[in-house]
Order: sequence, then structure tokens, then C-alpha cells
Amino acid sequence: MHEHVEGLHGVEVIADDFVVVGFGSTPEEWNADHDRNVRAFLERCREKNLKLKKEKA
Repeated sequence: MHEHVEGLHGVEVIADDFVVVGFGSTPEEWNADHDRNVRAFLERCREKNLKLKKEKA
């Protein structure tokens, strides 16, 4: 699982779960960073043909 998200900012693997976080000095900054990280993560999932379970979202 780790190899699928290698190099993605704000994405960690815990057991068989992915955790996406955002960073910043203000709520607006960390929300914007989180949104960018989620988009990058979902794009990587498409590239690697990873299937996500909706009920775990």
C-alpha cells in the first residue's frame, strides 16, 4: 500500500487505511491543502487502478 502513495504530500497509510491530511497556519490554509491532497490522492488511485470502499470514506 505504501508504494501506491509514495511521494504524495499529506497521505499516510495505517494498516489497510489511507489517511489524508492538510497543513497550514489557518483553517483556510489547511482546508485548501487537504483538498489539494485529496485530489492528488484520488488521481493516484485512478492511475494505479486502486478501488476504494465508499463505506470506509
